[in-house]
Amino acid sequence: MKNSFIPVNNNIDKMLAFAPSLSQSYRQSQAIKSVPNYIETADVVNDLQKEGWKIGGVCENRNKKTKQISDNYVKLYHPDLTMKNNQGQTECLSNVYLTNSTTGNTALQVDYGLFRLVCSNGAITGVREDVGSIPHTEKGIGKYPTIINNVNEIAKSALSYFDSFKNKVLTSKQIEKLATDALRLRFNKAQNINSQQLLNVHRKEDKGDDLWTVFNRIQENLTKSNMMVDANGRLLTGTTSVKQDIAVNQKLYNLVEAYA
Repeated sequence: MKNSFIPVNNNIDKMLAFAPSLSQSYRQSQAIKSVPNYIETADVVNDLQKEGWKIGGVCENRNKKTKQISDNYVKLYHPDLTMKNNQGQTECLSNVYLTNSTTGNTALQVDYGLFRLVCSNGAITGVREDVGSIPHTEKGIGKYPTIINNVNEIAKSALSYFDSFKNKVLTSKQIEKLATDALRLRFNKAQNINSQQLLNVHRKEDKGDDLWTVFNRIQENLTKSNMMVDANGRLLTGTTSVKQDIAVNQKLYNLVEAYA
């Protein structure tokens, strides 16, 4: 994936080395002007680390016209906030995704998701009111502490909610409709792609008709490269950027949630 997360092993120095736009001094040296009430991503990371979160990876995105870094992304995980499988083994880690513009013209975004260990999938939930956007304003700064202090409780609640997907068994018609609707999140009808490919099973853990299992099959096939072919038999690429990956995952979650 273009602009994919670079692992930094919870190391602040590596985080700043691979994503220099997280540093105010770097942005100033590049003539990138941030708004007066700018909330630094690095400060958010520091506050989340105090809550037990660890830095998993970083990424930056450049403006195609100016070539300046326009956005940065940080992925964090919590080793103690996990989902277990039926055998009592850790199946997923809680993730928090931070998205921030370097200028502050758009809000800092805090998204919650899960990282599925068996296939390295990142299932991102839809934005919730108590996570969501933090504008770079006095109001946003006032809202910030409440959001950060509630992240762990939000994660625990979401873990329980995701786990409940395992108890929801879908009918064959529901599964087919979910796959058809999910395909449209990335591809239009003109491309004539068989939506049944989204239901392909790649490992024994992905066999089943419960919502959680179907969700993960669709998510992997929809976002990873070389999982599907078009009408001419050509392999399709996966999501091509962190920004697109987050957006597709959020839309997919919103689609799946209707079946919960």
